[in-house]
Amino acid sequence: LAFSPDGQKIATGTARSGVTITDISSKNKHQLEVLSETLTHISAVAWSPDGEKIIIALPDHTIRCWNATSTRPVGPPFGKHKDLILTAGFLPDSSHAISLSRDGELLVWD
Repeated sequence: LAFSPDGQKIATGTARSGVTITDISSKNKHQLEVLSETLTHISAVAWSPDGEKIIIALPDHTIRCWNATSTRPVGPPFGKHKDLILTAGFLPDSSHAISLSRDGELLVWD
């Protein structure tokens, strides 16, 4: 799970429902458009410090990015890891995403 930088929303990932963004005060929920065949396990979810993007790590060794406001995908999946991605996040200036896989490989994404 990941909180938005303003603390007003939370992004949660599950095998059953994919990724859901919930507004904490209103309880409104929005689903990210994750393809159903990838809904086997969300290993990481992160919100960018500027609040504009959300990334998730999937079991196919890819990172996917969404616009946090429109909940639409941003570009194609990033996929160079050879092993399961354990965690993901953003640089403090939100310019790049970072992911770490089980084999210790750390990758930086544009």
